[in-house]
Amino acid sequence: MEGTVQANRALIFEKKTTKDMVGNFRKIMYYQPVVSAAASEVVFYESLLRFVGEDGAMFAPTPFVQRAEANGSIVALDSDSLSIVFKALNANPYLILSVNVSCLSLEHSLWAQSFYEGAKAYPDVLSRLIIEVTETQNFLLSPEACDRLRHIRSLGVRLALDDVDQVLFPCLQMRLQSGNFLVDFLKISRHLTGAFEKSSGHTDQLSALLGLAHDYGITPIMEGVETKAQSESLATQGIVVQQGYYWGRPASVFAAILPS
Repeated sequence: MEGTVQANRALIFEKKTTKDMVGNFRKIMYYQPVVSAAASEVVFYESLLRFVGEDGAMFAPTPFVQRAEANGSIVALDSDSLSIVFKALNANPYLILSVNVSCLSLEHSLWAQSFYEGAKAYPDVLSRLIIEVTETQNFLLSPEACDRLRHIRSLGVRLALDDVDQVLFPCLQMRLQSGNFLVDFLKISRHLTGAFEKSSGHTDQLSALLGLAHDYGITPIMEGVETKAQSESLATQGIVVQQGYYWGRPASVFAAILPS
């Protein structure tokens, strides 16, 4: 029965256009904690947009986001997410939130308008906002997108790069060495999380990324931490800021019951 339900949901997804889903599906923001393993305290929450169908079922975001990036509707999606996060920060003065953005959106006037309108309406929240450039496009940033990121960072907003791995290391290193590009957080790809304990090659990759982060004063964050053993092993490598199901799944509330 469950397989049939999932198949039907997939069929609904395929029949809906991206425009339909952005406009007609109910959008809910979920939040996943990013945690300091050393202190067992939440550093910030990543904001993750979810879509709910007419039957109340929640749709997996990945295929939708991929389609939205392919046809350009990701700009409207990212603008909606940013507006929600601005309001959440204003309503919750103790929160620090990150929000995802595609480089396609960074180049677009609609997203820029959403950001500057939010910054004007809620100037006090900028120091608690983190713009997280998503993994699918983050090293295809145009000069215009980089200029926009620099200006946003000059306003006190912090920046993060999502899902970075060794494949993208040379491009990241080149951007940082140019002196025209700087981020505050480097989110290391989850595929390195479990693999580095079993492979010296992955350990070397992780060490290279950590070294680059250290050289430029960037805080590394390991994604995909699923177990206590992984968390403790990563902490010995110097990665104390972590994200993953071990620390908490995405939820529609900001409560974080952290493991002891």
